[in-house]
Amino acid sequence: MPVAVKYLNGEHADHENFRTEAELLAGLDSPHVTRLYEYVEGPRGAAIVMELVDGVSLRDLLQAEGATGPEAALT
Repeated sequence: MPVAVKYLNGEHADHENFRTEAELLAGLDSPHVTRLYEYVEGPRGAAIVMELVDGVSLRDLLQAEGATGPEAALT
């Protein structure tokens, strides 16, 4: 099963905020929010493993189109 992984790298990274993000994601049950599969934390970083959503990445969209308006952000 394909997944998306959000990785936080480094010893001095903000693991507390990243962990809080994972906990919030775990508490959501909505067809409009990706599902959290697993949160992993170790000495060299942390990772949020979540449902993969087909489509263009937000990074690629912003690089190609620039900032979006409210309507585009909702789609």
